[in-house]
Amino acid sequence: MALNYEQLFKQVKDEIFSKRAELGACLTRAEALEDEISGLQQTAAGLAKTLGEQYEADDELGLTEAIRRVFRQNPEKNFIPVEIRDELEQMGHDVEKYGNILASIHSVIKRLLDKDISQLGTRSNGKPCYQWRKKVEISKAPPRSSAGDNLRATPMPSPPMPKPPEDKK
Repeated sequence: MALNYEQLFKQVKDEIFSKRAELGACLTRAEALEDEISGLQQTAAGLAKTLGEQYEADDELGLTEAIRRVFRQNPEKNFIPVEIRDELEQMGHDVEKYGNILASIHSVIKRLLDKDISQLGTRSNGKPCYQWRKKVEISKAPPRSSAGDNLRATPMPSPPMPKPPEDKK
């Protein structure tokens, strides 16, 4: 029984496309849920302030993820670190547990720069401002290839594939 490598290659590419689309849908849903949770936490923080009570978000969201959430919820806004701190407080994030929250925010920004956020220049006071980078959308259709393309597949590690028969001239 001869293997049809072209058909196998197409099947593998189609499976990759399918899994990317599935992952994209899951990531989109996860972001939507995070946004809903954040909105509820902001509501709880506002109600606590009205009632004169203290509210701390009881999830285990770290500072880096909290800062990502600030940017993701305001993708068009340009932030300076002080505004990020203010947003974190409004979200109910306990910024008091960090000795110097602004230094911590600067450290996180440095790590996120060019991955999740971009520096857009400076404000009139000379302070740098940052904005959420829009994620590249996962394509809805598999890439088309023309017959003249020289596409090569990397061999799959298991199971080992038999070598094709050599052409006899």
